[in-house]
Amino acid sequence: MAKLTKRQIETLQLLWDGYEYKEAADKLCVAHRTVHGYIDAARQTTGIRNTVSLIRYALGKGLIE
Repeated sequence: MAKLTKRQIETLQLLWDGYEYKEAADKLCVAHRTVHGYIDAARQTTGIRNTVSLIRYALGKGLIE
């Protein structure tokens, strides 16, 4: 299993909860581009190409609920 950072997991959880990237950035107190960076790094770590599949992966591994 690919190791995602705590921040990447928090970001995926917010996206799963229905937040948009900008809203997730506000919740995490980071810039909008930083959220994109978290997701891009998570995709690169896992080899998954899109965010929906990445969220599905995180759900399947029990990283988010």
